[in-house]
Amino acid sequence: MLRPGQLGIEYDLATANTMWLHSFWTVGPPSTVQVEDGLSARPAPYDLKIWGKGAADGGSSRHVPMEFADTSVRGGVAIHRNMSREYDPQAGGINMPDAAMGAVGTFDPAKISLGSALSAVPMDTYFNPGAEGADEASRQALGGQRLAPNANVTGLLSQPPLMLTTMAALPAIFDSGAYSTEPAYPEYQLNTSAPISVVRVRLAGDVGVDLISRERVRVIAEEIAQRTGLQVDITLGSSPTAMTVHYPAGNFGRPDLAVAEPWVQKGVAAVLVRAADRKSVLLSVLVLAVCALAVLNANTAAIRARRIEFGILTCLGWNRRHLLQLMFTEIAGIGLAAGLVGNALALGFAFALGLNIPWSHTLLAIPVAVALALLAGGWPAWRAARPDPGEVIRPAVLGVAARRQAPRRLATLALANLARTPGRTALGATSLMIGVAALTMLLAITFAFRGAVTGTLLGDAVTLQARTVDYIAVAVTIVLGLVSVADVLYLNISERAAEFALFGAVGWSDGMLNRLVVVEAIGMGVIGGTLGAAAGLGGAAAFAGGMTAPIVWCSVAALVSGVAVSAVSVVVPIAMLRRLPTAQLLAEG
Repeated sequence: MLRPGQLGIEYDLATANTMWLHSFWTVGPPSTVQVEDGLSARPAPYDLKIWGKGAADGGSSRHVPMEFADTSVRGGVAIHRNMSREYDPQAGGINMPDAAMGAVGTFDPAKISLGSALSAVPMDTYFNPGAEGADEASRQALGGQRLAPNANVTGLLSQPPLMLTTMAALPAIFDSGAYSTEPAYPEYQLNTSAPISVVRVRLAGDVGVDLISRERVRVIAEEIAQRTGLQVDITLGSSPTAMTVHYPAGNFGRPDLAVAEPWVQKGVAAVLVRAADRKSVLLSVLVLAVCALAVLNANTAAIRARRIEFGILTCLGWNRRHLLQLMFTEIAGIGLAAGLVGNALALGFAFALGLNIPWSHTLLAIPVAVALALLAGGWPAWRAARPDPGEVIRPAVLGVAARRQAPRRLATLALANLARTPGRTALGATSLMIGVAALTMLLAITFAFRGAVTGTLLGDAVTLQARTVDYIAVAVTIVLGLVSVADVLYLNISERAAEFALFGAVGWSDGMLNRLVVVEAIGMGVIGGTLGAAAGLGGAAAFAGGMTAPIVWCSVAALVSGVAVSAVSVVVPIAMLRRLPTAQLLAEG
């Protein structure tokens, strides 16, 4: 497609392979109705004068070409005329229209690879259209051949796009004021704001129909949709299906036909999913898991602190059912309050960010919060609801360390303190482990795999991508792990307050007590960070099909981050340690 300014002075209508585009026609889709065995095309008559000759009455004095006058099943026939001044085509003429077509070569589809036959799409640029007879009568009428399109552009079958041009040529046609439209109905006008109806994207490299290839295609299609806002159809693994269409008889002897048009259901083997991907769902589950561990730790500590109260209630005649009812009611109330607050925060953030989240979906957070609280608090509540008062009021910290050799170093004492409450230490380390494992996977995706990695998980092809929401989810998980470690340290100091007071009385400085707490935190961080980094490293390596140096470095970075987070978590416990009433604790001891 050329403009006059792009033509040399020697160009005129006598130039070979050059034609001025003074007008062109467009038509609409076929007019069809649903019938029992498929579709039925309905005649859509129109005024034949749209072609510049002929009449609607079909008068013999004004003929049009036979194909144009044949039965029409497409409406919306419009002509688009060049809006430059009238031009009389003559050799050597200089009053040229605004657009011309210059032939630069002949396209030969045989010289390119069209890909798998599974990806063939009707009306594709390289697809030869046609339709088989759908019943025996139609097949006999066609003589065993396919019904092919002809010059009747308003017929059932249309020619595929056969003339190729360039993006630079679009303004010559779609610029405002370049071409007029008759009839001047709004639906017949050229779409000047979005002239391109379809963009075909082919992936480089070997792309088959296996699980990994389909998943890679899906990820790229989803990225295109997210970046452009366009509707993306995946034709890999498309399923051609014969659709029976009844074609009314022609005006020149063609009988009624029932033809099997090749329709396509796109994306049978690969579906573009716009909802949250499985990795994001997994990260959300990890966040809930860390929350559950934090609730479990808090419930355990709260029940331990009330063990004397429960022992007294047992002595007064309360049985296990009454104690469980009391504790579960309290736990459910806490979960309900958390769900209501979380629901209000979610709606507030959605409103502030302009997100359209149905309120019915956010309300699901309330029963989930209650169920999570009950699940996390069930085990400590069941342990506390014992009928034996003596067992209920037994001290929380057993004398395990007393049966071992007395530690001689601060680090040894810190590790011994962690071993005194192994369950609580395991809760803090597990919370941190989940965050470090997720961070390892996210770092591996970001740096080792350049933002996305495709592999198989339980037989399914899965793609992991690093997105902003994933970074937020991992950050929340790590923060919750930090809170869990801080909570463990806080509870340890609370239950060992007399011990810390004794250390201060015998000459331990505040710095030594602080280092003791820091070493305990780092020890918990090393345990949880090592397990999390190992889990993330193994998951990334298994998913990617092998261990690589970048994955190892990502796991090391996640481990260091986990230990650093544990060290930071001592801020609140150390502040509590400094406020311990040493004299009062020693007097009570």
